[in-house]
Amino acid sequence: MPDELTRMLHDDELHAPNEVECTFGATLKWIAGNVEDRRGHLPRLLPLVRLTFCSRKDMKKVESDPLVCASGTLSQEPGSDVSWRTRLDLSERCWLKPRVPKDVLFMFWGWTGSATKHLLTYNCRSSRWLLQNHQKTHPRAYHGVAMLDNLISFVGGFDGQECYHTVVSLGVSWLKWTSRSNMFVARCYISVAVFLGYIYVTCGFDCKGRTSSGERYDTKRNQREFVASMHAVRSDACAAAADGLFYIMGGLTGREVLDSVECYDPSVNGGHTLKTAERTDARKSHWSELPSLAFPRSKLMVVLLEGVIYVAGGFDGGTTVALVERNDMQTRRQWYNAPDLTVTCSAAAGLVYQDISNARH
Repeated sequence: MPDELTRMLHDDELHAPNEVECTFGATLKWIAGNVEDRRGHLPRLLPLVRLTFCSRKDMKKVESDPLVCASGTLSQEPGSDVSWRTRLDLSERCWLKPRVPKDVLFMFWGWTGSATKHLLTYNCRSSRWLLQNHQKTHPRAYHGVAMLDNLISFVGGFDGQECYHTVVSLGVSWLKWTSRSNMFVARCYISVAVFLGYIYVTCGFDCKGRTSSGERYDTKRNQREFVASMHAVRSDACAAAADGLFYIMGGLTGREVLDSVECYDPSVNGGHTLKTAERTDARKSHWSELPSLAFPRSKLMVVLLEGVIYVAGGFDGGTTVALVERNDMQTRRQWYNAPDLTVTCSAAAGLVYQDISNARH
């Protein structure tokens, strides 16, 4: 059993969202099964826990654990998070290596004085952004993004001069870009969502005016078709699917900001306008106030990764920014600084690719 546990902790691809709760906790549970016989294995097992990437709060949990204190393997010195004692074998330097994440955050393109073709990935284990070079695509901003059938598809957008009809997809598993069939209508500031096996694209701005048109894309057949138009022309809206219906909320008409919500039913290829409603928690039916961001901004990217909300980039009223903040949904107490982007950017699109097979690369 010690060898089996050692192999498990040594595995860089072990899924451990929280190193202390998962791997250190598993080690303590194993030792608790037979404390007298197993406590002597702690100096061998503890260096396999990636403590270098733990928060100060989690490190205090390790340092104050009775078994750790009794073993004399760790001590805390002023000005440092942890000081290793000579009882630990650190020759493999395993504790310095971040584990390979199961889920990876992708951030695509955006606006930095002009449209860009940056592709950034974020490793939540090492807390690092990586700029992926050599993207054989056109610069774009104010585009949409959706993932379906293991393809990340980028829809429409604006390059600073023209609006795009084009759709391109990234196959993450084989790291290859492919062009897909063009949209019927060129558009930016669009609303995109995956719904019933299709990618739905609605509303937007075609460089001449706002549109109410909608279309859906079949990734398997590489074909698209029009769906019923919305009642109101709008851009900059948000789309979501729930309970077999497709919703469009808010947006701009060019003359006013909308508070209306429209609902599309694919069974009748039609929709209707709803009375404006706001809802977050289906059980409590009310909005909950969260702490404000440390830095006000618009046109930012927002994603949820392992129960943590990340907001990245945006426009602060004067320039594009590289700032990133995070909020743990379990505590919701405050926003914390996260590593900045490697480039300033607003109007980017992001999503989390789950269960990625080649995150190491």
